[in-house]
This record gives sequence, structure tokens and C-alpha cells, in this order.
Amino acid sequence: MERIREIGRDPELVAEVVRQAATQLDQHWQALEAEQRQLGKDLKRERASVRRLSVGRPRSGDVSARLAEVQQRVKAIEGRLVTVARDLDATKRQAIDERQVAEALSTFDCVWDALIPTERSRILELLTERITYDGRTQTLELALRPGGIGRLHELQTA
Repeated sequence: MERIREIGRDPELVAEVVRQAATQLDQHWQALEAEQRQLGKDLKRERASVRRLSVGRPRSGDVSARLAEVQQRVKAIEGRLVTVARDLDATKRQAIDERQVAEALSTFDCVWDALIPTERSRILELLTERITYDGRTQTLELALRPGGIGRLHELQTA
């Protein structure tokens, strides 16, 4: 907890948190966009298969079964495209700036003191992505979730 408090008091650490969060969000955004492009290509290919299977010949059981399989894949791809679009929208809203980080962390002590243990656990899960301890160097690395501080700020200002 002391490490999180330190971040809020050090402008350089706040700037670094914002920079790292922006980098992680950008990587996530790029991965989602790449997935969206690939899904678009897959959907186009599967729809072409539906057209080929549907046109011009009487349907045998084999063709009908194949058509049903392709239509299921089309439906799955369309569903995933909706999810990816939602994730892209959510990623846009996760962007944070230095003011939000400083605000959220400057009032962190007051918020923390008012929470019961289960709420504290929830806040820690919201903020931290990974905590790594190196016994050899006796150092602790705290990786924050890109949208966690922004979400904490939202909760505090709601």
C-alpha cells in the first residue's frame, strides 16, 4: 500500500504511470483492431462460402450440413465482432491523464481507511495487475492495471 501512496506523491512516478498505462492501452487497442480486421476477412470468406453452397444446386444432406456449419461460424464471427467493438469502445474510455492519477491517489488514504477488508481487496484487484518480489535483490515490482486508476477515479467522483 505504501508503494501506491508513493506514486501519488511523486509527479515523476505519476507521469510514468500515465505513460505506461497509455502504452499498454495502445498495445491492447492495436491487438483489438488487428483482431477486428482478421474477423472481417474471415466473415467475408465465410459469407462467400454460404453463397457458394446456397446457389444453384439441389441440397443434399451433406451440403445442408456444411451450410449449417458455415452459418454457425458466421454467427460466431459476428458475435465476436460485436464484442471486439465493445472492447474498443471501453479501451477508449480507459485513457487517463496525470491529473486523474494524482487526484485518485491523493485521496487514496481517506478512501482506504473507510473501506472494509472485502472492499480493500476489490480495490487492490482493480489497481494491480501483477506484484513481483525478487528475493535475490529484495525488490518489489508493482504493475498497475491500465484502466484501474481511471476506474478508481470514476468511483471516487461518482
